[in-house]
Amino acid sequence: VVLDEAHKASGAYAYVKVVHYLDEAGAKYRILGLSATPGTGIKAIQEVITALRIQKIEARLEDDSNVKKYIHERHSEIIIVKQASVVNSIERMLID
Repeated sequence: VVLDEAHKASGAYAYVKVVHYLDEAGAKYRILGLSATPGTGIKAIQEVITALRIQKIEARLEDDSNVKKYIHERHSEIIIVKQASVVNSIERMLID
C-alpha cells in the first residue's frame, strides 16, 4: 500500500483506518509512506510511526545527491509591513 502525504496518518484519518482494517482482516501487507513534511515534532512523527506500524525510516535531505538535482535555488526576503491603524484598533478591542 502506497500512502502519499503519510504525515497525515493520525487520529481518525483514513490511512489509520486502512491499516486497522488490514490488521483486523489478518492481511499480510507492506506500507510505503511518503512525505516531504514528516511532522512538526517528535510527538507528531511518533504518532504516524505508531499508526502506520512503521518499522524502517529512510530520510533524504536537500543536500542528498539523489534529491539535490530536483531542488531549485531559492531566494528569500523578509519585508516588514506596518499594520494599518484599523488593525491595531481591532487588536486592542480583542485584547481588552
